Amino acid sequence: MPEIHETPDGLTFRKWTPAWLRITLLLAGLLTLLAPYELLLVPGLRPSLAAIVPLLISLVAMGLGAVCVWIALIAPSESLRLDARSRRMSHAGSNGRPFQAVYPFEAIAEMALVVQDWETRADTWRIEFRLANGTRIQTPDFRDRAEAEAYLDRLRAMVRADDA
Repeated sequence: MPEIHETPDGLTFRKWTPAWLRITLLLAGLLTLLAPYELLLVPGLRPSLAAIVPLLISLVAMGLGAVCVWIALIAPSESLRLDARSRRMSHAGSNGRPFQAVYPFEAIAEMALVVQDWETRADTWRIEFRLANGTRIQTPDFRDRAEAEAYLDRLRAMVRADDA
């Protein structure tokens, strides 16, 4: 379920990786960097056939640690804000690279409910904004269809408020 902030002027949908998960991944990644020290440097292994197993374990641990640190640093986050006062939709976040875009409400060609079909869990729903330039922007997943439809109705009313 998305984190939703409501204000008198609009709605903000946020999807982000929790800090506790990022910190856990970072610490686990840094901890695995001790393997080369403990397996190669402390025992004072010299290059030989006997050093191949500790060397392979160390390389795998360093690779795993690097992946954990990388994921902790670039974990995805996304924010979608619809502001009724300024009549703009802003989309910002990072998926390895920060991005930010602002669109006027007039650029929204269509809003629709999209079902996300999962094989291993219950279906979820997203609100999809189709812009006039072909760009598609989706909210984070809703577990409850009725809740997603209620927010879709509110967003339609907000976007079309001054169109009439």
